[in-house]
Amino acid sequence: MLFFLLSGYLVFRNIEKQDTITFVSRRLFKIFPAYWVNVVLIVLLSALAGKEVFPLDVVLGNFFMMQDVFRKESLSGVYWTLLIEVKFYLFLAFQHFVLRDRGVLVVLAALICVNIAVWAVRGHASLLLTFFPAFYVGIQIRRAETAKWGRSAVLQLVGVTLVVAASLAAFDEYYGIWSAAYVIGEMVMLVVSLRAAVSNSVLSFFGRISYSHYLYHTAAGYVFLTLFPPSADLAFNVLAIVLVIAATTLIAFISYRLVEVPTVAFGKQHEHLWLRSHKRAVP
Repeated sequence: MLFFLLSGYLVFRNIEKQDTITFVSRRLFKIFPAYWVNVVLIVLLSALAGKEVFPLDVVLGNFFMMQDVFRKESLSGVYWTLLIEVKFYLFLAFQHFVLRDRGVLVVLAALICVNIAVWAVRGHASLLLTFFPAFYVGIQIRRAETAKWGRSAVLQLVGVTLVVAASLAAFDEYYGIWSAAYVIGEMVMLVVSLRAAVSNSVLSFFGRISYSHYLYHTAAGYVFLTLFPPSADLAFNVLAIVLVIAATTLIAFISYRLVEVPTVAFGKQHEHLWLRSHKRAVP
């Protein structure tokens, strides 16, 4: 939930400053290269460990991030959130291209209404439409910040958060009440952090490597839990968790430096090509 909420805040802040082509280009070069390396490593290490050889259609579905469309299993348990994230990037790019910063609340209301209709027809809600509104809490935080935390903007943020929390409680079939509580609590936490200007080198470091940390934390966790199964000794379990976090952080830093930094830099160096192509295509 925090992943979605933070993404709404950060992505809306970025798209305010960038044209649509630049925004999409930077998101693609940030997301896909590190993701592709993660997919390849999972496939190779799984095969080398003799655990599982994944069918080609599953690998290709994951590689092109289309496993949900073709109903193939995800190679990592965290990918379901990334599938929602990428769709939100594209949706927000289109929304901002058409509406700029207008109609945000109307779009949010429309998403929730469509999900209600889906639930009425199918008997269960859309996973995508259930979690899309969480991004809009982050967007409202950014809008309240831009408005200098004026009373009207803060009241609007509170109202949106409560509506989204109610939607999550109703449509999240697994953790509805918890999801609602998280989105409220994390909204408060982020607003307090922003207003207090909380920032330090540790937070900045983990912010930079957060995407790679996200990609690798389950794989590192499964490896360590296999090598060091949970025991009755609390100290042993705490030590295992600390080792998992340390290993994931090291792997994430390597991925960030060797994959994310060069591919993002490559994308920025060639942005003028996409922009030039777009200008030629527009009469």
